[in-house]
Amino acid sequence: ARWVRSYLREIWKTGKFMDALFADGVPEARTTLAAAFGRAFGYYDGALFEVTSDSLDAERPVAGGGRYDGLLARLGAKGAAGAVGCMVRPARAWKGAGA
Repeated sequence: ARWVRSYLREIWKTGKFMDALFADGVPEARTTLAAAFGRAFGYYDGALFEVTSDSLDAERPVAGGGRYDGLLARLGAKGAAGAVGCMVRPARAWKGAGA
């Protein structure tokens, strides 16, 4: 089925993304991959991520974002374009750093 192929492609891309994070020094032991993670925004169409801190409640992420490759086409662009976005909450990042 088409959705299975799409899902497997996303898993492969997510694996490459995680490998790149670890190569850049993100500690693997402090990383969690949650396949059931999602967002309430319909423009995301790829891997999503969230950055949390042990200093904060689990429901209060420091940052979050994801891929939205199809968004520009949905807004009228003629061609496809890769896109990734992230929103950082500075006050939470400051608190999460133990300040």
